[in-house]
Amino acid sequence: TILENILTNWAEVARVEGVRQLLCTCPHLAQIPINEARGALPIHLFACIGGFHYEYCGQVMETLIEAYPLGTETADAAGNLPLHYVVQHHEGAVAAAMVKELLNGDPEGGIDAVSTPNEFNRLALHYVCEWADPAGTVKTLLLNFPDGAMHKDDDAQIPLHCACKGLGPLANRNVAELLRVFPDGAKSIDRNGRTPL
Repeated sequence: TILENILTNWAEVARVEGVRQLLCTCPHLAQIPINEARGALPIHLFACIGGFHYEYCGQVMETLIEAYPLGTETADAAGNLPLHYVVQHHEGAVAAAMVKELLNGDPEGGIDAVSTPNEFNRLALHYVCEWADPAGTVKTLLLNFPDGAMHKDDDAQIPLHCACKGLGPLANRNVAELLRVFPDGAKSIDRNGRTPL
């Protein structure tokens, strides 16, 4: 569709205005699955592509959500929500801006998206804990779903395992925040018999 073309081929500034104008005219385009993408919507596509500037990415995400708010809670055939793609493919300020819009635009206030695991039983929190620059996103996700700190993925790892693997200078903040919410996480054992610390 023309929406897919704008999302994938237009420069960032033009993309913001192009998406805004198109979805003001034809908001239903945000609901049409992409043929080659196994049930993914345009919001999934943009969650993978993103951009270079956090402000423009946030504006495009906001426009897609305004056109079809339920897209924030729609999983594709792989079981991924747009939030999963954002946290897997981006980090730092760009990802934080897109996550903020996804949580703000979620009809359930972000709780469903943050608490929904993907096909590997990983929450968005697992991925964010691996970022070098979390930009406050770990705390944001924990505020929306504190029990996420206890959630084990298919490898029986909790987000604390992921945070302890982090090499960025801000990884210690993530570890401290996760331990504040779930102190017993330090004793959690994964499938390989390892604790996070």
